[in-house]
Amino acid sequence: MALDTLMAEEGWAGRPATKGDLMVVQTHLEGKIKDVRVEVANLRVSMAWMTVAVATGLGGLITLFEFLS
Repeated sequence: MALDTLMAEEGWAGRPATKGDLMVVQTHLEGKIKDVRVEVANLRVSMAWMTVAVATGLGGLITLFEFLS
């Protein structure tokens, strides 16, 4: 049974958690943790490219102003 379905049907306070319930929660959380790790990795790559772009742009502007002066 999916975690969302379990919560919608019975809630968390309706009965004591069984080992199966805990395994479902653990699996669900492991999936979420993996998703967060992927998002963090993607964010780091995006930030790196953004840093390169800003440095390149500033270098270009500095070069342009030195050329014009």
